[in-house]
Amino acid sequence: MSSATVEGDASPCALNKSEMFETFQSWALQNYGDTGKTKTVTRKKYSRIVKILSGDETPSSDNSKFRFWVKAKGFRLGGPKDDKDTSQDGINELLYVPTKQAL
Repeated sequence: MSSATVEGDASPCALNKSEMFETFQSWALQNYGDTGKTKTVTRKKYSRIVKILSGDETPSSDNSKFRFWVKAKGFRLGGPKDDKDTSQDGINELLYVPTKQAL
């Protein structure tokens, strides 16, 4: 089977890698991105959570629902567990995400 035959094939399996990536990327962003209703914390959500917890994002009516969600989930900022001075590493505070533990 030559590559010309594969490129000319109209079957769904004949998508090239870039077409597959574009299709998957748009689907993933729609379902798991910042606008999707998901528990996934994207980099953008992480940044907003840190800003809200550190007080960098001022409270407003526009962000009240997100602020409530952050507080309700129990996110918190804190220092590293080993109490070492990590300011030289650029790590001042970590974002802690609560988890359910089975008894």
